[in-house]
Amino acid sequence: MAAQVPIVYRPLRRSDYASYQEVVQLAIGQFEKSTGLDLTAEATIAQLSRRSTWFHLGLFRLFGRPILDILVASQGPDVVGTATALWLPRAAYVAGVATRPGHRSRGIATHLLGLFTERARRRRRAWMALDVESENLGAIRVYRAAGYREVGTYTWFSRAELPRGESPTPSAVLPVGPSDWQSITARLEAGRPAEYRDAFPASEAALTHNEFLVRGGQVEFSTWKRELPGGGVAVVRAHIFPGVRLAAYFPLSSAPEASADEFVGLIDAATDWLSPQRPSRVLAVAPEPRGNAAIALERRGFAAVASTTAMVARVADGSFRG
Repeated sequence: MAAQVPIVYRPLRRSDYASYQEVVQLAIGQFEKSTGLDLTAEATIAQLSRRSTWFHLGLFRLFGRPILDILVASQGPDVVGTATALWLPRAAYVAGVATRPGHRSRGIATHLLGLFTERARRRRRAWMALDVESENLGAIRVYRAAGYREVGTYTWFSRAELPRGESPTPSAVLPVGPSDWQSITARLEAGRPAEYRDAFPASEAALTHNEFLVRGGQVEFSTWKRELPGGGVAVVRAHIFPGVRLAAYFPLSSAPEASADEFVGLIDAATDWLSPQRPSRVLAVAPEPRGNAAIALERRGFAAVASTTAMVARVADGSFRG
């Protein structure tokens, strides 16, 4: 009887692309399809077929600032499992794990996550992080057993086209300028769990970790704010992905939360900015439990389609290096 070919864990190679593409497509599930994120996922996968993408990823590694790592489990010439991690300032964010059906329940995904945890330790990231569909209770139990803890739950909304505003944007709604970011991020972070703040510190580049879930390929964004009574602030950030004509809204507020009317004004300002791009799919995300941001999105015709839970795990001996 011939010996079984062993499984080897290693970084993705450009020569793996065809086999890798087959496996990673398996990670595109109902959540991605219901939100339109399958479009950005497929665009990102397609980028890996380009020599220029590999050249730029190699440059970032050469200078000690890797953007992402893709690991595979290979058996002979075939990729049978894969996982991707984005290297954020304080966390290794696991953006996708997939295993061929015939190789599941063999510990491949667990082994890949363990390899990323070790890389996070060496790169002095204090946290491992991921998102999971909230209804996937089996996966959540597995992650809890591995030391992950829930730090936020979010409702995802979708609609086929941009909403139409019913009134001019209020004068109190203003574009966010360079001098605004420090104040805005401090106020948004004040009401967030300590573990979330430590793993995902708010910045101009990402006010919420959910932005990392939707970024794939070319993306442009802009942000609007509204000052609230008592020193609070509400913002809406809008993303546009011209290549796949996908738009995304991120309504956020410090505590106490902005009213639904205040959020609607911000959403309408973002819609004015997005309109020239004429996206064919629109999504939005708001925190749970359901609050005024969700109410405002529903008033603009968005329908809830999915829920995700953000989870983080402390990396033993890992510490942020600044």
